[in-house]
Amino acid sequence: MTKAVVRPDRLSKLKHTLYFLALSILSMPFFFLSVHNTFAETGPEIKLIEVTGNRKISSETIISKMNSKVGVQFSKTLVQDDIKRLYRIGYFDDIRVEIDTFEGGVKLIFVFIEKPTIISLDFQGNKEYETKDLKEKITLASGAIANLSLITDNVRKIIAFYQSEGYWLINVMPIIREISDDAIALTYQVKEGPKVVIRDIIIEGNTAIKTKKIKKAMQTRRRWFLSFLTGSGIYIKEQVKNDLERIKQLYRNNGYIYVAVSDPKIKLDPDKKKLTLTFSISEGDEYRIGTLSIKGQTAFNDTTLLDAMETTPGQIFNRGALRTDIDKIIDLYMEKGYAMADINPIMEINNKEKTADITLSVNEGGIYTIGGINVTGNIKTRDKVIRREVRLDEGDTFN
Repeated sequence: MTKAVVRPDRLSKLKHTLYFLALSILSMPFFFLSVHNTFAETGPEIKLIEVTGNRKISSETIISKMNSKVGVQFSKTLVQDDIKRLYRIGYFDDIRVEIDTFEGGVKLIFVFIEKPTIISLDFQGNKEYETKDLKEKITLASGAIANLSLITDNVRKIIAFYQSEGYWLINVMPIIREISDDAIALTYQVKEGPKVVIRDIIIEGNTAIKTKKIKKAMQTRRRWFLSFLTGSGIYIKEQVKNDLERIKQLYRNNGYIYVAVSDPKIKLDPDKKKLTLTFSISEGDEYRIGTLSIKGQTAFNDTTLLDAMETTPGQIFNRGALRTDIDKIIDLYMEKGYAMADINPIMEINNKEKTADITLSVNEGGIYTIGGINVTGNIKTRDKVIRREVRLDEGDTFN
């Protein structure tokens, strides 16, 4: 981050100017301050604030974002913070603050140069997809403010779309052409490259679970001759990211609490049309259920709730099965009117014994009743006909 710079200049009797200069659309701003030494860190009272140069955003809105107010003592730090805050709104390329003596105090004049407007937005180099289809994938349009963060964010959106369709080597460059002081033309220059398919998926480091079972848990598949029907065999970054969690979940459901799966290594073939994904797994140790207990319950005794569970001490730890058991207990509570019942599993890991002691902490909440039953969307059938089929009435305990 660029550091704020305070630079003392020659004294001026009447006018002192605070400059904010944006070095470029890609860099952070420097701050230059020229203020009479007698002002020090705080100075005379602010008597008036004027705003000029703004067209797209009202003066009232700008002043509402500032901490410098009429009646407040002038402060270099306060004005600097106001400039930073106003710059973050995203509307301005340049902000300059002039400070004049005024009625025994000072007048602040904020002078703005607004970011230009995008008057045209186009794509070049796209062959596989029409421009109108690509425009539907982005959040910018003609008439929008030329905000760098939005322009670059939409580059990522275009790349993500192409990669989801298999164009892993896609390159997108935003080209900005100045039309006037307050207008630009934006063109996204697209270099699609060849469509890249997955030639192979390699799993390394697995001994407890077979490679075939791991690949079955994944959505990402290698390309094969029927992929044109299923749409598989394409490298999709978000899908691969989800597959990392699916592999971890598979291991955790088989007792491997501390499994780790690295981001896949990607090796591109020389023809740049096929790639190989390599997933590396650190399995860790297998853990079993140690003790199993429940606390916080009053509506049921321990035996009733524990008997509803399939998880028992001595079993291989299975996170998915434990989640299912928790849902069963919540269903028991909801059948008795505890509509907001919640259960938090607390685990204590014994690394020496390779066990996980589990305590289910129950928050029962209160018993709820049915306040009202509304029927909507029915045109041909009357409410009372539908209500006859509902087994609950207003005032009944929620079930």
